Amino acid sequence: MRDSSQWGPVAVAAAVTPMVLAFDRSTSIESVEEKFFKSDTASGDVLALSLGCGPILAGLMEAATVDDARHLEVTTEAIVLTALGTQFLKTVVHRQRPDGSRGSESFPSGHTSFAFSGATLIGRWWQDTHAGSLLGYAAYFPAAYVGISRLEGERHFLSDVTFGAALGIATSHLLWNAHFGTDDNEGIFERRVSLDLVPFADEHRTGLSLNV
Repeated sequence: MRDSSQWGPVAVAAAVTPMVLAFDRSTSIESVEEKFFKSDTASGDVLALSLGCGPILAGLMEAATVDDARHLEVTTEAIVLTALGTQFLKTVVHRQRPDGSRGSESFPSGHTSFAFSGATLIGRWWQDTHAGSLLGYAAYFPAAYVGISRLEGERHFLSDVTFGAALGIATSHLLWNAHFGTDDNEGIFERRVSLDLVPFADEHRTGLSLNV
């Protein structure tokens, strides 16, 4: 169940991307004209920011209140790496946006990758602290709204959105697993070495003892 809940959405979003690529132009036109979901880019921007920064702020509060900075470390790294990976792909692919605006940074959608990265972190935190419950992944619904708002706002093609979602989800899962571990592998937090430098003195010598 744990593996499927993690990598199922990644596999679906990644597999759909090349399938919808050929229909990007037509789906973009239809989305802009019909606006089936009546989404708003301003609301999508707020949601993306909230989903991306929310886990970091929660980790910051946890570090300040219970002296545990593990979640702060993981969430910050996941969000930052998602943003860097997204920007790298934008530079390499250099795809023009559907509205023809300058910049050629359409693929992948940064708002979507940012939102789904944060939503995944929320889902993982809930899953690990509530006996494997998948309820936290309900955060994917507002993240999906972010992607739809970018599509209906003519800022991205459908393939930009689906790949952005896959990138955000995969990055957060990989960082979480690397730090907290999985059923098969220990995480970084479990493998850390503690070093203590302790002074000592006896009848014959004085010095420092390195305890590992």
